[in-house]
Amino acid sequence: MFSDFYSKLDDQAKKKLEPRKNFADSFLKIIGDASLASMNNQNVLRTLLTENKARRLNDEVFLFLKGHPLSHTLDLRASEDLKKAIEK
Repeated sequence: MFSDFYSKLDDQAKKKLEPRKNFADSFLKIIGDASLASMNNQNVLRTLLTENKARRLNDEVFLFLKGHPLSHTLDLRASEDLKKAIEK
């Protein structure tokens, strides 16, 4: 997403964000599709374990928080990009 955002910037803005662009490019070079899939699987497992623990502590509070819009912090566009990367 950042690379797409960066490509649409004017030259002055690109110059300011060039260190971040270089970091993002370096990061993307060292991770592969398997790394992304592994990170996703770990996040899913961590979420399920956390939800299970929270439900055991107090089911009513768990259900309230689970349904609250601010409890879902993953950006939908980011999750779609991650899904596409994993499916390659």
